Amino acid sequence: MAFNFVRKKYLENSKIMEKIKGNLEDQLRLQRYREVVENFKKKVESFGLYLMDEVARSRAAPPDYNFLHSKYVKIEENKEGGGINIDEEEEEKKLRKKKERKLKRREKKVRRRERGVDPEKEESIHG
Repeated sequence: MAFNFVRKKYLENSKIMEKIKGNLEDQLRLQRYREVVENFKKKVESFGLYLMDEVARSRAAPPDYNFLHSKYVKIEENKEGGGINIDEEEEEKKLRKKKERKLKRREKKVRRRERGVDPEKEESIHG
């Protein structure tokens, strides 16, 4: 029914249909532009957050700190608000835990070899 109405109007006045067609194309184009702008806003926001993070790290770092080629260092502000302390104890704990895990893995491999099980074959079966 609607198709017949539109067809009838189109045959009567093609200028109206051209305007409707142009409006639809404009709406689609505007929708695409809105999507592009939204994506760009998201990218700008994430880049801004990245820069703010790097500025905070560089303020806590020594003068020769190069923020483009550095590892992430966890920082904590003093409760007094006077300065920033680099938490080295946590890093040492992490390193100790890594070493302990390595030792445990080696001990497991040694025990398996003593039992006569090849650890590489066993890992490939289970992995």
